[in-house]
Amino acid sequence: MVTVRLPRSDAHSADLHGTTQAMHTWRALLRPGGFLLAAITDVSPVGGTVSHRTTVITAARAAGLYFRQEFLVLRTPLPEHEPRAMPNPTGSLGPALVDGRHEVIHLRLAAFSTAPGGTHV
Repeated sequence: MVTVRLPRSDAHSADLHGTTQAMHTWRALLRPGGFLLAAITDVSPVGGTVSHRTTVITAARAAGLYFRQEFLVLRTPLPEHEPRAMPNPTGSLGPALVDGRHEVIHLRLAAFSTAPGGTHV
């Protein structure tokens, strides 16, 4: 198993070629049936059109990896109760958005694998 964090600091998240090259390198480190776990920390669309997640999955597929599953990993604990979801909330609830966006409290962990027999897909 290999675990990586994307986007990489030395490559722009829109760089499909660079991400594919990195995936080829990491695939070579795996045994047949091995797994690559990619922590996708940038969830914003690249250039407003393509998400970083899509770029990562495309690069992995081009490198001969199978996309298996995606996990959401919480970065902060969730509140026991969300006051804004209650009927007739009272008191100050605080802002629902930070700079016009929801606060990101998770990252995506994408699981990829090689073919069980070691063949290229």
